[in-house]
Amino acid sequence: MLCLTGGLDLLRIDVRRLRMDIDAITLAFSHTVADDDARRSFDLLAGGLAWADETPPPELYEGLVLTAHRALIAYRASLVLGEPDDALRPTWQLIERVCPNWPGFLPDRRSPEHRATLLECLEADI
Repeated sequence: MLCLTGGLDLLRIDVRRLRMDIDAITLAFSHTVADDDARRSFDLLAGGLAWADETPPPELYEGLVLTAHRALIAYRASLVLGEPDDALRPTWQLIERVCPNWPGFLPDRRSPEHRATLLECLEADI
């Protein structure tokens, strides 16, 4: 059995803290643009699939932005697996509200079609 929550405790962000830094988060995620040809990879620290067009620019990708990004990937992985992680849901909902155009929110990226690939990556722990 796979355990997705064990190493993800660091990704559980107090939403009050997110709201305090919402300007930095909004700025970072607003610099991302969906790319149909974006390369998909496995983010080992988040335990989920990530596409290259979802990552904010390097100069904005630090601290809480980095943690929030990984929390989004982890929550999306829980959706793909059909087991939504309630502890990560508030981060997803807040950022979805302020940055609805982030490529990671595209419906096809949280599709169950990615389940087999995600499970393969998690089992291989690559």
